[in-house]
Amino acid sequence: LVSEWMVIDAMRDAADPSAKGYKLDDLVTSGAAFFVVKKDNSLHAYVNQCPHVGAPLEWIPDQFLNADAQFIQCAVHGAAFVIDDGACAGGPCNGVGLTALPLLQEGDDVKVDVTTVRELLAPPAI
Repeated sequence: LVSEWMVIDAMRDAADPSAKGYKLDDLVTSGAAFFVVKKDNSLHAYVNQCPHVGAPLEWIPDQFLNADAQFIQCAVHGAAFVIDDGACAGGPCNGVGLTALPLLQEGDDVKVDVTTVRELLAPPAI
């Protein structure tokens, strides 16, 4: 399986902590396909899919964090996930965490491996 890397903006000017969702032009989803969280000047990328019900995590674009920005929160059922590793921190995630995506920094570019996003969110072939 060959990795597919997508260059994203590095969120240099974004608040810390904050999050931003990204779409893949050819992959239609009801929310962002994946999102990146900036915390303590580190970036973490995850597939935008709640492990509880498979729904997108945000209810408003780029709203992936809870009110005090300490956890990633599912807007559907309130499940909380640790920003640093996507682990289940509470709620109906039943101990199952978010699917992390590899990040790569090359010079000023930040790239996310979106191969897993495509595998999980792409509609089945007919």
